[in-house]
Amino acid sequence: MQITASILSLLATSILLISPSSAQFVQTTNPAIVVVIDSYTFLEELCHTFYSLIRATGFPNAPIHAFTGIVLQPEEKDKLRSCTTRPVFFTDISTFHHTIPADVITEQGANYDYPQTQRFLTKYIWDQDVLEEFDVLMHISDLTCLTYEANYLPGFPQSDTLLNYKSYTIPAVYDVTQHTEGLYENTSDYVVNNGITSVNANMWNEVVRKHETSDQHTKFSDEFEIVRKSFMQSDAVRMYHHHLSDSQLGAQEFFRRHWPAGCVMYMTVALFATPDSVSNEHIPGIVEKDFLQGNYFRNICREEKGVELASGYW
Repeated sequence: MQITASILSLLATSILLISPSSAQFVQTTNPAIVVVIDSYTFLEELCHTFYSLIRATGFPNAPIHAFTGIVLQPEEKDKLRSCTTRPVFFTDISTFHHTIPADVITEQGANYDYPQTQRFLTKYIWDQDVLEEFDVLMHISDLTCLTYEANYLPGFPQSDTLLNYKSYTIPAVYDVTQHTEGLYENTSDYVVNNGITSVNANMWNEVVRKHETSDQHTKFSDEFEIVRKSFMQSDAVRMYHHHLSDSQLGAQEFFRRHWPAGCVMYMTVALFATPDSVSNEHIPGIVEKDFLQGNYFRNICREEKGVELASGYW
């Protein structure tokens, strides 16, 4: 009896010692996986990406929502569906891709798929009707590859605070001025004119430091992120993204310079996300293919079993 009483006493003491602030939040209840397919997408490699999602074991039935800026044939959709056990849904956004903001002066014959995809991923995806029921979105691309099992993906990892954003920076990888010219200045002017103080001072200071010392731009991955939808739907974030991609002051440079979503999202998080709501540690097993260098990581990012991926499948 004394032993039992001692055990109960210890348990009671342990419960009292756990403060409310140390309790872990339920980070994700209903996630979805999202991808944009445009004229630059390598469908066969996207198939391999879909297959690698078998390792995202936290929510094995979370669907994939593919937003198509180009026309996919029925057989192409069927092939992509065969690459995964998850349900795959396709939403046509080709009208969006062909509708350029009125303030943008376009060049005849130019391909604007890239800036339109970046614009969709930063400003428009969060309000798509087909995503209304989901609280968290994991964004992937044909360059994404999961090589290790992760028991929380496609949701957020456990944390003592509620997370709004998770991605990572690749060491020593920055976007040079060629692709980001005007983004820092445009954002700095917006911050000053609207009396905004960065919520995440350390991240914002890193943006300033890289710009001033090397004329480069710190960025998150363009190929992988986990985002709480409600954060992106906040008024402050909406107004900033509208300013960059759809306003008279930002749209022309957004399309002309091809400002990448990874840079925009880094600045967004630095300005509007509290430090304890952000996780920027690399996820073990996430690999990004490099098409330009011909590095497809075939030994770890290709699975020939369980899905038809033979040469010439596409």
